[in-house]
Amino acid sequence: MDESQKASLQAEFRIMDYTNTKPNYAELARKYNKDYRTIKKYHEGYEGKPRTRSKPSRLDIYREVIEEKLSIPRTTRKGVYEFLVDRYGIEKVGSYSNFKAYCKKNSLSPAKSNTPGGGSTRYETEPADMAQCDWLCKDSHNQSYAK
Repeated sequence: MDESQKASLQAEFRIMDYTNTKPNYAELARKYNKDYRTIKKYHEGYEGKPRTRSKPSRLDIYREVIEEKLSIPRTTRKGVYEFLVDRYGIEKVGSYSNFKAYCKKNSLSPAKSNTPGGGSTRYETEPADMAQCDWLCKDSHNQSYAK
């Protein structure tokens, strides 16, 4: 029922209640193109379904942990979700899509990295402590060596 129909129906109900007239639900149903049971429900005080639900999220109890973990640089939402699943179980945490929606609704986002350019932190070693090879070759004696 739209708001204008609801308002005029309630006005008719107030008039009928004021004059102590018993409402004819069938006639009102035909007039408003609704079922008579719906009209009766509105006369008995029904105001329609609420537009929003005030149901708490299952992730509300983990909010402090989520905020703490997301404040660590280079931490991702997926990493925090996996941490919660490992610690509390998927039955209590729920799906990843639900976790992402919770983070978006509550403006919880990962901390920005402090490194310039957004890259990873450099890992420095002493000379000759570490080597990098791009591929391995085998010589005629079937020994591998870096090229």
